[in-house]
Amino acid sequence: MSKGSKRRVGVGFEDNFDKIFGSKKEREKKWAEEEPVEVRKRSIRRTQEFKEFVSPIDRKVVSCNGGLRKHNKKHGVTNTRDYGDKWFDRKHIERSDRLTGNTERQRKDRVNAVKDSLQRHGVFKP
Repeated sequence: MSKGSKRRVGVGFEDNFDKIFGSKKEREKKWAEEEPVEVRKRSIRRTQEFKEFVSPIDRKVVSCNGGLRKHNKKHGVTNTRDYGDKWFDRKHIERSDRLTGNTERQRKDRVNAVKDSLQRHGVFKP
């Protein structure tokens, strides 16, 4: 509103509240008649039991999840549980493709090498 406005904020709403929503008794009666809303219960997330191990980095025993988080943060490492099974399967396929020359880049390089060879020997002209 501008500085010189004479309007009061919310006057219409305050004056007509009971007309819009009903009196307090009517509202309470309406709320009592409504069916209760089913509240979803929060499930407790259970993690796997932690097995103690000796860190290969600093030779200290890591005995709980909190200790593992601190250890990983301190040394800048991650745990294999962070990745899941699909990640390892995907990386295995990527590695085997890379070693056998089946990546997209390697295929393009082979095609370009053949084209270059054909151009040099005059068989193929661009």
